Amino acid sequence: MIKDRATIYGYSDHDDRACAFYVKGKQVGSFYYTEHHAPNDKDNKNLYIYSVRIRPEHRGKGFGKKMMKESIYYLKNRYPDIKKIYLETDINNVRAMKSYLYAGYKIDFLRSVLGRQLIRRKNSSDYIYMSYDF
Repeated sequence: MIKDRATIYGYSDHDDRACAFYVKGKQVGSFYYTEHHAPNDKDNKNLYIYSVRIRPEHRGKGFGKKMMKESIYYLKNRYPDIKKIYLETDINNVRAMKSYLYAGYKIDFLRSVLGRQLIRRKNSSDYIYMSYDF
């Protein structure tokens, strides 16, 4: 269980923004985000999170769940008018899916890169798209 305050620090890299996640003054993870507009709703500002990473030595300790929860607060504070945050993960990345669901994300849909019916298999190219609604 993480008892000390966690902090997210953000910085810009052109259109994409990077965030580092710190606990007890040590970086344990990071993620990138960018603005994303839904094709049918250009007025609503949405964000897309990608490249979510927890350092190997910190995996399995609850930091992924904590980082994803903190990222929601951080992004809403920084972008008060956002309506939704999107992300995607490989169908086989169960640990990541659990972290996202714990933080409040919901599964939107599944996508198969090969266009076939989704079958759980090793070395899959199938993705789960998830979103968090405000």
